[in-house]
Amino acid sequence: MSIHTGSAALADEPASIYQFSAMMKGEEVSLEKYRGQVLVVVNVASE
Repeated sequence: MSIHTGSAALADEPASIYQFSAMMKGEEVSLEKYRGQVLVVVNVASE
């Protein structure tokens, strides 16, 4: 799964997590879909 900013301009900071989307099973899904639910965000990036 990868996270992408939604329609926010690159210079602007997203105001909430719901402005992001994620690639899940090859399909881009807005995190807005999960509003009102508990989200666990894990950073698994490594060098």
